[in-house]
Amino acid sequence: MQTKDDKRKVQILVDLEYYVHQIDNGLNFLKMGGLRDIIIPGLNSSFEEIRLNCAYVFGGCVQNNIKAQIMAYETNIIEILVRLIATDTVEVKNKCLYGLSALCLQFPIAQKKLVESGALSEFALIVSQRDPILSKLQKKIIVFLYDLVLEPELTKQNLQYYQNQNETDNVEMYSEKLRQYNVSNIKGQLLANNWCDIANTYLKRVYEESITTGEFDHDLVEKTLYFISLFRQNCREHFTNSKIVIEQFRRSYDLLANDDDSGYFKKLASLCSVIMSKIRIRDEL
Repeated sequence: MQTKDDKRKVQILVDLEYYVHQIDNGLNFLKMGGLRDIIIPGLNSSFEEIRLNCAYVFGGCVQNNIKAQIMAYETNIIEILVRLIATDTVEVKNKCLYGLSALCLQFPIAQKKLVESGALSEFALIVSQRDPILSKLQKKIIVFLYDLVLEPELTKQNLQYYQNQNETDNVEMYSEKLRQYNVSNIKGQLLANNWCDIANTYLKRVYEESITTGEFDHDLVEKTLYFISLFRQNCREHFTNSKIVIEQFRRSYDLLANDDDSGYFKKLASLCSVIMSKIRIRDEL
């Protein structure tokens, strides 16, 4: 049962979240023991709104704040957030995923701990469920995983660029970052945990829901296609079963592109074509 003290704590957390987005404020909050004394105990609270807001404050503290990320990494916060994503209400799950994203993106050492925490298995269970209540969370998981898989690819491109420019300092920096990404090996872990099948099934479900409702959630389709595109070479055999779905998306976006001056639908149609080309290559082989 919610008490006056619980309500007061929630309001403090709501006010606090506004301030910790500033890098210095977020770092000072953690230096003063905010993680140890407020966030972690709050995440273990029996009151849902406290858990939710603690996860939200945490995300605000560490987002784009490398010093705060390092401080958080040295605690067991990743394990706590993953546990809540597995067991808590969907509202708390969403905020905990936000906290994980804020901590782990552009921070490959934290990504290794993310893998070790069993997060990828929990994500697989959530994305595999046919539950409308989880649809928003599922899309966020797909976007998070897409970003995690894309990061080492972009790092490799940056490394090659600075190697060509003979910029030694940047070459050393990106070489070390790429080494760290290779240790966490998010893409390899996803492939080993059956994400070819999971992504393939999810894409089909997105299409089925689009047909059932009579309208496309274009943002969801876009995020799913981009995620699929990162695995098109590794998962060609699995995605062969989705050729009809991808082709239907391509045709739909080709038609929509005729009345779209922004180029958005043309981009999605082209993405479908790229994925299909890889599948066809596999078929020809």
